[in-house]
Amino acid sequence: MGYTKFVLTVLELSFLFRRTVAILNMSKQYGSEGSVVQDWNRVDSNERDMYSYFDPKYENLKAPECGVSTDSGFASVGSSATRSLREEEFEKTAADVTDGLQTLQISQETKLSVDSPVNNEVDEGADSGSSLRFEAFEQDDDGDNALHLSLIHDRQDVAEAIIDQAPSCEFLDIHNDLLQKPLHLAVILRQHRICRKLIVSGATVDARDRHGESPLHLACSGGDVKTVQALMHPLTHDEMQQMAHKGLRVPQLPQDLEQKNYEGFTCLHLATFGGHTEIIHYLVAMGADINAGDGKSGRTALHYAVENENTDLIKFLLYYCNAYVDSLTYNCCTPLHLAVGRRLKTVAEILMQAGADAGLLNFEQESAHDLAGTNRSISTVLEPTYDDFKINGQPVSL
Repeated sequence: MGYTKFVLTVLELSFLFRRTVAILNMSKQYGSEGSVVQDWNRVDSNERDMYSYFDPKYENLKAPECGVSTDSGFASVGSSATRSLREEEFEKTAADVTDGLQTLQISQETKLSVDSPVNNEVDEGADSGSSLRFEAFEQDDDGDNALHLSLIHDRQDVAEAIIDQAPSCEFLDIHNDLLQKPLHLAVILRQHRICRKLIVSGATVDARDRHGESPLHLACSGGDVKTVQALMHPLTHDEMQQMAHKGLRVPQLPQDLEQKNYEGFTCLHLATFGGHTEIIHYLVAMGADINAGDGKSGRTALHYAVENENTDLIKFLLYYCNAYVDSLTYNCCTPLHLAVGRRLKTVAEILMQAGADAGLLNFEQESAHDLAGTNRSISTVLEPTYDDFKINGQPVSL
């Protein structure tokens, strides 16, 4: 009787897994053929039955809040993503799966071979518990598995249970059709606690998505300080012991901070684009090169701050991060060249006060003076000032 009860329990958990995945998959179909509904007032009448099935008050559905693409066909993922589900049914099913995973005892004698976790099948001799562990990582038509979906729907309790029962760390690196791994999704959804758990459980820290972006690229671009710290902070003694006990390779943290995405941008560039000064300061403190150029033009963070005419960020880079004021692009343009060429007088003044050299020549043998031409308001800024010549306490240009 005891064995029969155990088998029935395993089969019940297997059913719950399949049911959860089915519910989550169905909830992704906001529009026909997996398309995304951007204007909820224009829902085709033929689709209204489908929406009302998941949420009788589908009129109240809101478009997702932030423009981040994920693996499940959402234009973005926000708190409104789960509103398409019938809450009571989803919560009950997710809770049952979580409890089942946490109480399931897997035989320690079961040996699992995982070379390609997506395609491998469970050995015929493996027990039902092992089969259930594998089912949690079966992928749907979008390449998502239960771990991906639990992250998307912000069920971190379910995600933790699945992570704990992963047959090996390779299962935590299964990517969907957009080459997003669980760590990418956890970063996008700002689940910093899950990010750390994935890393300590053996997930690859610097895996790339289809845009060549690592989880750290995404975190820096999104401006989430806690997630950036979770990805970069060196492992504690307890975390290293935990990984060693599982036989996992301890990753190098912080990781390679000069890694570029497919557009040629480092994490520091992406943080600069968003004006995320706290992240910029943290990256520099952890060893990022403040003067690193991008892969296409050689522009540094300071060059981009100048082009965006972000005076506060320019001062921050110069005086708090020690950015080199005369850093060169691939065609030998300094930040001052860019400021003068765009007639940004205030920016040019800040750069000159920081010690910029207006006489440096670019690839076309033009200095900032040459670019200023006959524009008197700009050329005046480029004149050197001498602190020992003052009138009414003000430096005088000579």
